[in-house]
Amino acid sequence: MRYSKYAVVVLNGTLPSVTLVKKLCVSAQLVVCADGAANRLVASGIKPDVIIGDLDSVSDDTRAICASFTKIIENPSQYSTDFEKTLDYLKETGLADIVIVGISGGRFDHAATNLGIVHKYAHNFTLWLADDEGFGCFFSSTNETEIVCLLDEISVGTIVSLLSFTSALDIVTQGLKYPLFKEALVWGSRDGQSNVVVSQPALLTFKGGSLLVYLVGVDITTRYKA
Repeated sequence: MRYSKYAVVVLNGTLPSVTLVKKLCVSAQLVVCADGAANRLVASGIKPDVIIGDLDSVSDDTRAICASFTKIIENPSQYSTDFEKTLDYLKETGLADIVIVGISGGRFDHAATNLGIVHKYAHNFTLWLADDEGFGCFFSSTNETEIVCLLDEISVGTIVSLLSFTSALDIVTQGLKYPLFKEALVWGSRDGQSNVVVSQPALLTFKGGSLLVYLVGVDITTRYKA
């Protein structure tokens, strides 16, 4: 499956390589920075379309560089994080496919909170988490909805990790080294880290709960090629 229209959200964690960030941003319909993340993006030679947050971390130099190009939105609310503010803004754009960079690194509590926000907004968007090691997608299902995750474009030998938030039910896999058949993964009890694609077609289905599917060593930009 290919995705032609997407937005990039840049958070103030550890960013992937400048090469990867530029490849993602140049093809995106919208690049949105959460507050101080704009400093890192601008330092990489990339101007965001939007900076949003309480703006307590955006430097004067960044503001000056972005003044004629970027929409700067001050939202001082302390009842939502700057990450949540970016996603609330994107709800109004009609873009449902969101690539997130900088979600980890820095303070651990920030990274953990960011994962909780991804879980919270998974019903609103298709959320991709990208770094230099690979990329993941967060899937969320109700008990009435079955999620199908196609892995047919992934090479044999690719490591696939399955991590539940807080549980994922009735998981069935095909083409993976460690198969699951109507089984559950439960946060803090059982995870599916470092499974491996051994044959194609490979796929995964589950019904009920939330699941992060992370592909190791796969470049996310391949998903946006025509």
